[in-house]
Parts: sequence; C-alpha cells; structure tokens
Amino acid sequence: MTVMTIIKNKSEILSHGNYEARRIACEILEDSLKAVNSYNLVKDVVRCLNQELSIGYLKFHLSTIRNIYVVGAGKAALGMAQALDEILGDKITEGIVIVKRGQKRGCKLSKIKIVEGGHPIPDESGYYGAQRILDIAQRVKEGDLVIGVITGGSSALMCHPVEPMTLEDEKEITDLLLKSGANIFEINAVRRHISATNGGRLAQKILKNGAKLVTLMIADITENTLIIDKYKPREWYGTPLCPDPTTFEDAIHALRKYKLWDKIPKRVKNYLENVNRDMETPKTFEGMEAYTFVLANIGNLCEAAKNKAKRMGLNSMILTTSLEGESKEAGRVLGCIVKEIRTMHRPISPPCAVICGGETTVTIEDEHGEGGPSQELALGFALEISEQEGIVGLTFDTDGTDGFSDAAGGIVDGMTVSRAKKMGLDIFDYLRRHDSTTLLKKLGDAIFSYPTNTNVCDINIFVVL
Repeated sequence: MTVMTIIKNKSEILSHGNYEARRIACEILEDSLKAVNSYNLVKDVVRCLNQELSIGYLKFHLSTIRNIYVVGAGKAALGMAQALDEILGDKITEGIVIVKRGQKRGCKLSKIKIVEGGHPIPDESGYYGAQRILDIAQRVKEGDLVIGVITGGSSALMCHPVEPMTLEDEKEITDLLLKSGANIFEINAVRRHISATNGGRLAQKILKNGAKLVTLMIADITENTLIIDKYKPREWYGTPLCPDPTTFEDAIHALRKYKLWDKIPKRVKNYLENVNRDMETPKTFEGMEAYTFVLANIGNLCEAAKNKAKRMGLNSMILTTSLEGESKEAGRVLGCIVKEIRTMHRPISPPCAVICGGETTVTIEDEHGEGGPSQELALGFALEISEQEGIVGLTFDTDGTDGFSDAAGGIVDGMTVSRAKKMGLDIFDYLRRHDSTTLLKKLGDAIFSYPTNTNVCDINIFVVL
C-alpha cells in the first residue's frame, strides 16, 4: 500500500541520527493519517442516489427538503466541504465554510464558498465569514436541511463576539488564554460565553427556525476517545453546533484561576459580571431534529498507528489518548517511560513502537520565540533520552501546524542533545524562551507538513529498536 506523503522535508530529517528508527516513525505517521482524512471520511458516510440522501444511518428523501445549506469551520473543514460539494452538487442551495488562512490553496467549489480566517487568533475575515453563516441561520425555515462541518479550530475561525464586545476584545482574550497554560476545556468555557456562534448558539438559531440540522464532526478533544461508530448519530457537546456543558461560572473561574480577570478587556468583564439565565448557552437540543456524527478522533489515529507498527513487525501499544500537561515536562516523563522500555523491557519489549495522543500546553509569561507544544514536548523528550541508543521520538500536531509556528512538530533521538552542544546550542535556553522551532530548524529536526486534511489533537510516536 502506498504511503500518503505528508512530511515535506523527510530527506532532511532522515539525513542524520538513527536513520532506521526515524524512517519507521515517519512511515507510521504518514500511513496512520489516512485513517482520519476528512475528505475520505465524509465520502464514506454521505451518499446521494436518485432522490435519497443518506448520512450514516439517516435517510432523507430529497422531495421533502426545500433547501440544503452547508455551514461550518475548522482546520480540517476544507476536505469535508470538497466532499459534500462533489456528492451534492447543485442540490446545495448555499454554503459557507471557514478554513485556516493559507489552506484554501486556490480551491473553488461549485456551491460552497470557502473563506479563510485567522487561527489561533481570530481575524476580520473569519468574523465576516461567521456573519454570513449567521445570516443563513436567520433565513432557514421548516423543511430546510442544514449540514454542518465542524473540526478543531472552529472557535477561532468562526469568530463573532456577542455585542457590545468587539472582535478586538475576542482577539485579546484569545491571546491571553493561549499563553496562560489553560487547557482547551478552560479556554473553550470562556470563548463559548462571549460568542454569538460558539457553544451551540449557531445550532440554537438554526433549530429555532424549524430546520433540520446534521453535523459532521472530526473531534480534537482528549475526552471520549474510544473508537466510535461514525455511521450512528450520537450525543456530543461543545462546538457551534452542539449543546454546551460549560457555564458562565466556568468561564469566570478559568479567568480567575489563571490570573487573567484583571487583564481582560473591560467590556468582556462587564458582560460576564452582568449575565442572566436567559443568556446561558444551550444545554440540550432534546426534541429537536439535530443529529451529530463524529467521524474520527485521536483514538482512531492512535489505533491506526498501532496497527501500522504491528504490520511492520514491531511490538506496539497505545500508552494514552488523553495526554495533557505542560509540554516539556510531559516530554521528560515520556522519555523516562521509553528508557524503562529500552533497559527493562517493560511495559513492552523492543523492537517496539509506543503511541501517545493528546494535547499538551505551553505557559508563556514573557516574550517568546517561534514554537509550539509538540516541539517543546520533543525537546523535553530529547533531554531525557540523551545518549540512549536506538530511541527516536516523533511529535506531530495533526492539523499540520504546531502553535505559533510553521512547523508541525519535531523528531529527536539519543544524539540530539550532543549534536546541539557541538553546534553551541543550549536546549534549556531555547525552551526557556519558547523558541523550539528555531532550535529544531538549526538541528534539521523540525517537521514541515503538506496539508493533512485532518485535526485530531497531537500524536507522539516513540520507536525503540
């Protein structure tokens, strides 16, 4: 089977260090990403034959549908929009999907408008794209079908703060949250409660007007990572098109916990302090025609990586699909585990591959360089396995870009630290300044990615030969 090419600079990262272990890690990554490709997943689940539209186990007769609208956002939403445009064609009345800036790549669909927005910091283009989606939500009526495509990144890309808050307020508070060390659940609790679209509010507007809503999702959270039936609707929470379990109290608690309450814009503080129950995000859509299909998550990717390693003749295991915490510290802990495998052959024996998924974070207090969580994890891992033979660690953000960086991750081995020292590079200093990309580029160990067409958190692949 041909391996999908994802890594742009593979020849560079294979040109030094432990070639065989590096090659194996790269092949596991590229092959497993096929299992969570957004275009292919939609093609698997959505069918349109004659006058019948099938979405998973749901069936719709087109004679009963007035209009079909496609709306959504996310870093893996382009492939989903392309698939729907091909499947439904002229049956789509109108569509707006917001993707990350630079992803459009000249793509022009027949019925769905692709808008590029800012991520991780929202921008004006995403704001106006969100306004057009809200306009559709206000126009839909009973008999209409709205198909939503949602992947990670939708909160920033589909940005539309509740008045009187402004886009500048949302940009400022997003920047503060991303640098605070807050986890994604805490960040989302805040973002959902200052948004006119997020936290189920877009779905609320659509359903209020009597339309049917079917959401196709690729999940990028570290909860509910069991392998799921993508053809069956299920309960899901968060995102612009699902109910929201968080509250205004959760949002305020997160801001206070990370000492941001006195730093946020005054309008945001006033809004959060003066809410009433009617302003809360929706907690259920029970009794309404809303269906959510989760097509893939980090569990699917890790399982695919484990199975690929087995086919390559390696022992393999999934250590976790819910890794969280400070990135460089998580890297050091994982390094300790991999050293135990190499020396004591537990909890698995070499030659082996250990797969780890999740979403770690970086706390930034001062000025920072170029980097991201996956790259800091790689450097933390490198420090722990220094001078250990036969070990390689590959870290990768599955949307193809890692944090405030153009790199997707990094690859390191037991010689990384000594190579850095010979070049006069201090890994601790680069970590202190959160400048991991700069260091990995100098070492030839930064990973650069072609479009991945997915977004299911981060994957870490550790090979021990």
